[in-house]
Amino acid sequence: MTPEQAEQLDLFDRAQLEHVLRICCQYDTRTEAGRRLFGVSRRRKKRADDTTHLNKYLKAFGLNWEQVQSLRYR
Repeated sequence: MTPEQAEQLDLFDRAQLEHVLRICCQYDTRTEAGRRLFGVSRRRKKRADDTTHLNKYLKAFGLNWEQVQSLRYR
């Protein structure tokens, strides 16, 4: 996502995305990050698939796990 694209997001979406990216950069795997991000909603589901949930969230913003992980080293 470019800075120009980020500017097009509502403030709420931008803040939420920034928080998600911050969490993702703290963990080595999508599974770990997904567990942290979706822990409460996972308990309400019959089957938890945090990795797929996280992938779909990132994709909605034109991102993938590898791009997010590259932020760790900036």
